[in-house]
Amino acid sequence: WYQRRVREHNIRRVTFLTFKKGSYPFFYTFRHRLHWAEDSIYRHLEPALAFQLEIHRLKNFNIRLLQTNNHILHMYYGTAKSSSGSTVTDSRFFVRSIIRHANFFTKEASFDYMEREGEKYLQESLNELEVAMSNPEYRKSDCNHIFLNFVPCMVIHPMIVKEKVKQFIERYGKRLWKLRVLQAELKMKLRETAESPEQSFRFFVNTESGYSIDTNIYTAVEDPNSGISYLSSFEEVQGPMHGIAVNAPYLTRDFLQQKRCSAQLMETTYVYDFPDMFREACKTCWSLHVKQNGLPRSVIPKEFVRFTELVLDNHDNLIEIHRVPGQNDTGMIAWKMTLFVPEYPDGRDVIVI
Repeated sequence: WYQRRVREHNIRRVTFLTFKKGSYPFFYTFRHRLHWAEDSIYRHLEPALAFQLEIHRLKNFNIRLLQTNNHILHMYYGTAKSSSGSTVTDSRFFVRSIIRHANFFTKEASFDYMEREGEKYLQESLNELEVAMSNPEYRKSDCNHIFLNFVPCMVIHPMIVKEKVKQFIERYGKRLWKLRVLQAELKMKLRETAESPEQSFRFFVNTESGYSIDTNIYTAVEDPNSGISYLSSFEEVQGPMHGIAVNAPYLTRDFLQQKRCSAQLMETTYVYDFPDMFREACKTCWSLHVKQNGLPRSVIPKEFVRFTELVLDNHDNLIEIHRVPGQNDTGMIAWKMTLFVPEYPDGRDVIVI
């Protein structure tokens, strides 16, 4: 009788709210497309705010909700969708949260809130991940992802947020690596001054190799013809996500990342990550050089390493080649590298095998 009535009124979703004194309210959502079974993905999530978690971006994965001690955090375990019978090679956790507050109108209050809440939610996300990964069922998870959506508009410059994010990563780096958190995303609405217009920003943090951390800032730009919003790099150097739709789903692990993870599980370094190691070493050398000699940071070059891969052609001649990492067919890799270090600011050529 009830199914007929709700169908007559075009009702597609029914949500029940239950609560008890001293605890957060509990939400249970039932959908018509599931034949009025509970949609467990949205359990304990306010339907009107569900879109802010951007669950639709997980559509490349089969996901299930995991219960957490903190109802503000929503943790999903995802396995990459694959053809029937094939082995699943990509499984990961997605920890997502909405951080709510009234808008801010001063830089001081904005910075204090961002610093305090950002660190608090990062710690709680890591705590929940640690508990989940202690379960043998989830020990093979990798490339775990954290998403924090700051709802209030804050008065703070994006570059200040980027520096604070870097400090968080340095502070919790070992724990992040241990829990295989290789990607993080922050969504924020910011004003540079109290009078400037509000802008939507996305901060993407990626540390897949484990040796270098890429932090990129994007703004959302709407295409007037299609109405679709795309990511546009905020900084001079375009990030890898530039031009990609804001709502684009997360990609599953690619061939290169599978090889990298296999090497890391054996507690070694994937060979094509060695150029990144040299880049980080050169960067560290310049930072120490500037600090010890009281030099301005403007002397630090924008490029630390330039490299090309060396291979043997069909006639056993050594040639330089530019190709996608992981295309080697032998167990030995060689590069010609130019290292830009304080002793050789114009570059020093070396062969790395």
